[in-house]
Amino acid sequence: MSSLAALIDTISSENAEQHARIRHLEATIAKQAAAEMANERTIRALEAAKSAALVTFLSRHHAETQLRVEHDHCKTHVEAAWQRIRELQARKADVVQQMHDISVADAQAAERREHKRKAAAFAEMVVHTPASVLQHEVCELVARLRAEDEARERWETEELSSERVGPIDGERVERALEELRASFLIFEPQPGIYGAL
Repeated sequence: MSSLAALIDTISSENAEQHARIRHLEATIAKQAAAEMANERTIRALEAAKSAALVTFLSRHHAETQLRVEHDHCKTHVEAAWQRIRELQARKADVVQQMHDISVADAQAAERREHKRKAAAFAEMVVHTPASVLQHEVCELVARLRAEDEARERWETEELSSERVGPIDGERVERALEELRASFLIFEPQPGIYGAL
């Protein structure tokens, strides 16, 4: 009987230990299950955050791509606008040059017309001026030139006699010759006067 009681006590003690071990294992399993659930929640939260970050990244990448496309379009439009501006500036320079050329040509044409008008007026004056008047003016001019020549010869003679040879008044002589040539031109036909009218 005593051995049976001892065996029962041993079995009971072992059962108690087994129950305690089972409870400890159950508690450990419960803790592990709770930890696994927490880990799963964390994983789901991280996956959700990752998905949100991926969506945000894709959205930003799409927006950045759109901005780059718009920037390229704007750059192309700006380059085209500058090219157009350069073309317009070149065309403006051509127009300004053409206007300058036209203005110069108009001024030259006006000068030619004025010259022709004066030539025509001079020709008309010559036609209507009596020959006696013209002959009288020519005679007066010849007499004045002769008197100037005589005075110049006297002056040169005096200078030579005093051993001082001075310069001849070339400007005065040239002016007198120009007047003489201008006076004799009225008797010559003016080329292009009547053809230009």
